[in-house]
Amino acid sequence: MAERHWHEAETWLARGLTEAERHDNTVQSAQLQADMGLVAFERGKVDQAITLLENALARLTRESARYLLITIDLRLIEIEAQVGRQDVARLILNRARDLLRGSDYTALHAWADRLRSQLCP
Repeated sequence: MAERHWHEAETWLARGLTEAERHDNTVQSAQLQADMGLVAFERGKVDQAITLLENALARLTRESARYLLITIDLRLIEIEAQVGRQDVARLILNRARDLLRGSDYTALHAWADRLRSQLCP
């Protein structure tokens, strides 16, 4: 039953991605690809999840979607830490903290701080 719902989610996200790409909506394309990565992770497809999230990051620039870049980085940190790649997670955390510098994204700052305390006890 649950597997069918994940498949349905993937189908809808893929349709949305096709539409976003057709209209050259880079930010929406990246968001949908990141969402597809989260679905892949929930289905146990860790490598696919990481690839999708990294591809989503590659679509974005600091100027176009800083908040989304940070959010995707924080998701990647969680995944990398869960699969035991703390060194990779710390590198991504440094990148996220650099993007957060000077921002007023309170919730993202708190999320990054929680992750930092887990990775750097």
